[in-house]
Amino acid sequence: MNRDLSEADDRELERLAYSRADTSERVALADAAAQELARRADVAAAERASAELAASIANLAEQNERESAPDDADDGRRRRMRAVGVAGVISALLAIPMIGWALALPDPDPLAIFDEPESQEDREWASRLQQGYTSNITRGPRVTPLGNDRFGIVYRASTVPDGRSTEWDLYCITVADLPEGSGGWSAGGSCVLPSVFEEAGVVASPGGSTSGSGLFAWGPVGSPRLENDQSLHGNEQTLSVLDVIAFGAYGGSAVVEPFDDIDEPDRLLMGPSAVYVSREAEGSGADFSAYLIDSAELDGEPEYCLRARHPEVASTTSCGALSRVERSGLTVQLRTPESVWTVGVNIDGSISSSVFPLAAG
Repeated sequence: MNRDLSEADDRELERLAYSRADTSERVALADAAAQELARRADVAAAERASAELAASIANLAEQNERESAPDDADDGRRRRMRAVGVAGVISALLAIPMIGWALALPDPDPLAIFDEPESQEDREWASRLQQGYTSNITRGPRVTPLGNDRFGIVYRASTVPDGRSTEWDLYCITVADLPEGSGGWSAGGSCVLPSVFEEAGVVASPGGSTSGSGLFAWGPVGSPRLENDQSLHGNEQTLSVLDVIAFGAYGGSAVVEPFDDIDEPDRLLMGPSAVYVSREAEGSGADFSAYLIDSAELDGEPEYCLRARHPEVASTTSCGALSRVERSGLTVQLRTPESVWTVGVNIDGSISSSVFPLAAG
């Protein structure tokens, strides 16, 4: 790792230092970024202390120049006490430990909010969210009051039907309105994949827009907050094959018997999630789903799978290494008594399908 980080801005360094490091090269890069941030913090603190010291000395000199010899003993004693007081302030400034200054800064880790004790408000919103709005929350929620009966809520959520937590859990953000005395509430928000969160974070606004003023933002660095930064577009990333699973989990119908025909379902990382093809497919009794499963081999790459099922025939499943599916997509074929279905997930997260009717007899 030979990358020169001396010219990188602080935001880029924070992203590198606190994003997921899943290779030795990324670990080295994260360490280098953290060291550069620490170096800059030390330099900034030293410069600030030096400036304050110089200002204090200049102020003392100015006072001494303005005042002539003491008219009496009391005047002389007051000036000596002022001088001792300034000297004490200077000594205190020079004694400030740098680590104390660093610890006073907001924690840049976006997950640090989950280390805070759960509040009564957090518990109340957890109950509300799980009554029809979302399910399978694995971390959080944590609530940030935004004023005017509005609340920003962040949490992580599993896409596996049994709710297990994996490193592929989604990062979710919600802005909710709970008018006092209304008895009801409304909310809007979104969820993003870990890779999107680590690069751009996630944002939401009450109207569902992801741009404009008054955004509620979370990540990629720092705790949940209100933002007016127009460069935050965490929800406008290019869609991928993994979004098929994420959107299926949060916008599609539930998968019936989700773990059928899956070898070692304990290895599931995401899904199975329903893949909508067409009304014709639904009417025929065929159903399609996608899931991500951990490799059976140690340190192997996760596999992306498409599964096709029909009540009258054996299911078929097509799988490929995630990196290959992200580059080329994946298709699965299902032969029913009436037709042959070919369904594919494309690299942009879209679904393609074709059906070939079979002759009777």
